[in-house]
Amino acid sequence: MSATAFKPLVTNTMTSDAELAPAFADNPIALNAATMGWSVSPELTVGYRYEHGLGEVEMSHRYFGASGSTPLSGFDPGGAATLSSQLSGNTLDLDYCLFEFNPEGTPWGLPFLKLPGRMGLGKPQLPGWFGQPLEMRFLFGGRGANLYYATQAAGPSRNERVMTNLWGGGLHFLTELRQILAADRRTFLYMRAEGAGIWGTTAQTFSRTGGTSPGVASLRGDVAVPMVEIEAGLSYAPNLPTRDVRFTLAYFYDEWFRFADAGASDGYLVLNGITLRMDARF
Repeated sequence: MSATAFKPLVTNTMTSDAELAPAFADNPIALNAATMGWSVSPELTVGYRYEHGLGEVEMSHRYFGASGSTPLSGFDPGGAATLSSQLSGNTLDLDYCLFEFNPEGTPWGLPFLKLPGRMGLGKPQLPGWFGQPLEMRFLFGGRGANLYYATQAAGPSRNERVMTNLWGGGLHFLTELRQILAADRRTFLYMRAEGAGIWGTTAQTFSRTGGTSPGVASLRGDVAVPMVEIEAGLSYAPNLPTRDVRFTLAYFYDEWFRFADAGASDGYLVLNGITLRMDARF
């Protein structure tokens, strides 16, 4: 399980100007995102490990949510206005892990011919780049994801709101590397690279009360959303050589590309911060 302290940044180009122009005449709705504060994202992973290092099956669920508001000038002639934004998301991954330790006895160009499976067991460990083995984990499988985002401008006589809701599923893969700093130390250099590509639908709603061209209009479109996540830091295993418990502290960066892609209306999401991860293996 892990807990990540993060700060979100939404680059929002969601607008009713193109496909929904008739609904709001010559006064389209186009709201930026408010500045959202720091938040904490929990992640829980459970799985089953096969005997003799033959791999494992993992299921992981992550939730994140954040909100914020900022003053908005020049929006409502009736007085001061506020811009508020809200964000929440979920990912659910189901993966198979190939191996956990350095597979130096396999050809670099053809690792999947021998792993996973019992054909990879008992192979000699050849001298590598490091004095101590580099620990590797490669996971691949599927991901389901949901992302909800809404931003609203509210004043005494005028109110506008933009909302999008994404649902989708697709492929997921993850690479995790740990290199022990010294044979008599319990500290490891740590890096994790994660990627996914989901296909699904996004539903957008634009609404206005007061002012000119009040009304409500909706837009729905099919989307393909690439996702990239990187972690880099230090890992600590108090029980060598079993490594049954690990603690990891790392910098965290996560980006969702074009999560609201519906013609001229679109958005990008970046999460970055610090993650604390604990692994317990039996």
